[in-house]
Amino acid sequence: MTDQRFEGIGRLGKDGILAYTQSGRAQLDITVAIDSTDGPALWIKVVLGGPLAEAIAPHAKRGALLSFTGVIVARERTFGRDPKTNHTCQRWEIHALEAEFVERDSKIPARADLPHAAIEEPRANSLEDVGYERR
Repeated sequence: MTDQRFEGIGRLGKDGILAYTQSGRAQLDITVAIDSTDGPALWIKVVLGGPLAEAIAPHAKRGALLSFTGVIVARERTFGRDPKTNHTCQRWEIHALEAEFVERDSKIPARADLPHAAIEEPRANSLEDVGYERR
């Protein structure tokens, strides 16, 4: 199966919190609002990992404008405790392969100002290339 790419620009809905997986890999989960011309904003969960997460995290503040490219990942979740009445829904999230802040603010670095480790060349082509742990 081919990974489906997604590119977006949106504002962070709240400050990002950097966490670490059991294997010690950095992970930053953020929620981004993408403006819509014909309705309410589209809210998307964006997951950043590794050096990119560590570089973006200190500047991931509510309202910051972020451009990102990533792979669409579907997660399934079951609600309810009774097997007869449970229902399952699918949630989509973007696992970022690239990200940078769009607005230039003295407190937010441009892509060129991020630590070299955050700018991975050549660019990753899949989740395996950036070492995401599938849940």
